[in-house]
Amino acid sequence: MCVCVHMCVCVCVQVDLLSKEAEVHRQAHFRATEALKASQQLSQQLQTQLQQKEQQIKDLTADKDHRYEVCSSTRDGHLKTFP
Repeated sequence: MCVCVHMCVCVCVQVDLLSKEAEVHRQAHFRATEALKASQQLSQQLQTQLQQKEQQIKDLTADKDHRYEVCSSTRDGHLKTFP
């Protein structure tokens, strides 16, 4: 085999391998990007749920505190008068 042909075959094989490697990297990058997007969406959903739960806790705490104040201000079914 001529040296020139042998080098051409080697270069073609190298180009083919590099092309395949580049494609594998491109696909891995795409999958990683999609996984990151999904993770960010899930994080946003969980953050929203957390904020809703925090608001529910604040509302329940305010209601409890109000009921406690009403109960504390009554004695024998009568409201205490405050100066």
